[in-house]
Amino acid sequence: KPILPKVTIASQIHEQEKVLIYAVSQYREILDHSAQTLDPSHLANFLYQMAKDFHKYYHECRILNAETDELKQWRLSICYVISLYLEHGMRCLGISMPDKM
Repeated sequence: KPILPKVTIASQIHEQEKVLIYAVSQYREILDHSAQTLDPSHLANFLYQMAKDFHKYYHECRILNAETDELKQWRLSICYVISLYLEHGMRCLGISMPDKM
């Protein structure tokens, strides 16, 4: 079962969601590049940018008060996926993340 639910109205996808989805699609490549070059700064910079992009998304998009329940579930799923990628990346760098902010 896919993690992200299907959104039936593509026009509801916010531009910042597209930015985050693109970042997720680039994660493996960045992780591999960091490992191959033995340079963790590539991954660290990528995660920093992902966190900044998520922060912008969180402030620009209504998540819990989204217009529809379908959109709310979509946005909560985006939050969940980004948290997984940030956590994995930080673990790869040997940095633990807080459970809650």
